[in-house]
Amino acid sequence: MHGFLLDNYLVLMKPNNAPNVVEEVTMKQDIASLNPRQLAASPIQRLPSETLGEIFDISARNYAGHIDKVRVATICLVCRPWREAAGLRHSLWSDVTIDRPEPLFNEVVAWLGRSGTLSRTLRVHLLPNPKRKFRHCMKHKREFEELADSDPDEDGEEDEDEEEGEDEEEDEDEEEDEEEEEEEEEEEEEEEEEEEEEEEEEEEEEEEEEELEDADDGDEDDADVDPHPRCGLVKTQLLRILLEGPSLDSLILEVTSTWCLRDLLRAIKKETRLKGIAWSGIPRLTLTTSTWGEGRDSSTSMFKYLPTPPSSLVIELPAIRDDFEEHQVGHLHAVNIPAFTLNHLTSFTIYLRWDGPQIPTILQNCGRLEYLEIAFCFGEDGQGWTGERDCLAKLGLPSTIELPNLRTLVAQGIPACNARTVLHFLHVPALVNLAIAVDDDRSYIDGWEEDIDENVTHSFLRSLGLFPQTFEMAATLQSLCLDSTANWNSDPPLLTSDLLMDIAQHLTSLKRLVFNGLECIGDPFKAASQHMKRQETHLLPHLEYLELTPDDDTFPFELLFQFIKIRHDQCARSAVDHVRGRDSLRRVLIGFWNSESLLETFNTSPTVAYIRNYGTSVERILK
Repeated sequence: MHGFLLDNYLVLMKPNNAPNVVEEVTMKQDIASLNPRQLAASPIQRLPSETLGEIFDISARNYAGHIDKVRVATICLVCRPWREAAGLRHSLWSDVTIDRPEPLFNEVVAWLGRSGTLSRTLRVHLLPNPKRKFRHCMKHKREFEELADSDPDEDGEEDEDEEEGEDEEEDEDEEEDEEEEEEEEEEEEEEEEEEEEEEEEEEEEEEEEEELEDADDGDEDDADVDPHPRCGLVKTQLLRILLEGPSLDSLILEVTSTWCLRDLLRAIKKETRLKGIAWSGIPRLTLTTSTWGEGRDSSTSMFKYLPTPPSSLVIELPAIRDDFEEHQVGHLHAVNIPAFTLNHLTSFTIYLRWDGPQIPTILQNCGRLEYLEIAFCFGEDGQGWTGERDCLAKLGLPSTIELPNLRTLVAQGIPACNARTVLHFLHVPALVNLAIAVDDDRSYIDGWEEDIDENVTHSFLRSLGLFPQTFEMAATLQSLCLDSTANWNSDPPLLTSDLLMDIAQHLTSLKRLVFNGLECIGDPFKAASQHMKRQETHLLPHLEYLELTPDDDTFPFELLFQFIKIRHDQCARSAVDHVRGRDSLRRVLIGFWNSESLLETFNTSPTVAYIRNYGTSVERILK
């Protein structure tokens, strides 16, 4: 239409005089003639609801890939067609977050009710946040203060500093009296435990019934004036959502303390028992707390209140507070999950910020695990206890922990100082996928360049029995990913000739190999190429996917391409009955961002053209 105006009405655009009658009539006729064209093009100008739904599904997600309810609400307010298209996209409504302590039963049920038959995820984010009106759960403020002030030994013994003015004889008498009193107290406690539990359950039941009746009032200021404040989880009506709302496949709880979680799980158990509710449970449960108040006794664990154990469990343990003294850290080292809960798990993820035997203590009862992810979050010198002689036997743990069904192991932030021992006790004969990232700071090691072949990544892989000592695991491993950590002061993983040759010679079943953010020491790919020529052998015979992202722009890409070419040529020579061998490698991904030297090598290398010519895709990804 712009060209039409220029051709026919150019004269009218120059002067300031209004058009005459003839020109005005002509303009109206021309405009009317355009309407049929617009009507004819309207079906293709409007996107189908399915296409809009695809666009909304992408645009409504946050940086973590989760649905942002604010974005969904904004999309629905644009116009009626957009609102209808969003309503038809079930994935927009299968994930919802509760981020404030308010009664939200009706809103959550209505939101998840639009998800159709898709799996549903409920996220509860009530961690302390100074920017919001709530900073912690006021109901459990007293327990938190007691945890920060108490001695976890709980043995009733007084410190020597407090008894300086007393005689030694009086001390002995007092100790004897205390021992007798402790024995009597233990007997009384055993008798009173059940009575106290019953009384607590009855009291909590009455409180919860009152809370459920009063929760709909939506008063946010009650916690400021109520002498008996309610837990933030109770204010959200989460108990009612879980028992009366739509079934959930995943529940993600981020709360201030384990006391909040304990209250919730106990309430679930009581309600299902008293009301005869057949609750199906939560298949996937994620727990994140800023304060861990669980004790050492597994019989008192909050997990025992789960009517149905989950099949997938994620636990993110809080960091040890700076104001906790050394004797108080014992409280934080207790991660007691009943054996019957662990025996039901097929997937387990733990973010560990404590230096202690939590991992083997938990894994000894996880015989059905198929997926295990461990994130060590305390630097390169953690888990030093694993290097001690008979470290597991001293704790009453088996020397080898068998996980016969484990297929995927992900280990992040492996402490460099103890890479040889941190998971040496694992025996995983069915392992298929392995991904590791070592937290390695080589600046503190004197003369590390002289011992470069013994890098921590190589040491960790050896500790799992992957290389010459044991071939049992190597026969099943199909995917190996060596990654760099997100820690800014951690050095990149090292790729040496010994490491590459161990991988190529012993992990013969590998189909997927990823090196992310590595530093190449020497010429490992040149050494592997020379080995294939000299031995007339074919390394990594089943490799289908290779991804490599260097740490800097000095990486020898041409040697890598030569390795791929020679590997292909050796495969072609390995003819059986005069049938040409087919190379299994189908895709090669090279990752780098803005390096002119690497880009020039990638674009001008004749070897890349040769590799592509025989059917292997060689692509660049921006990393």
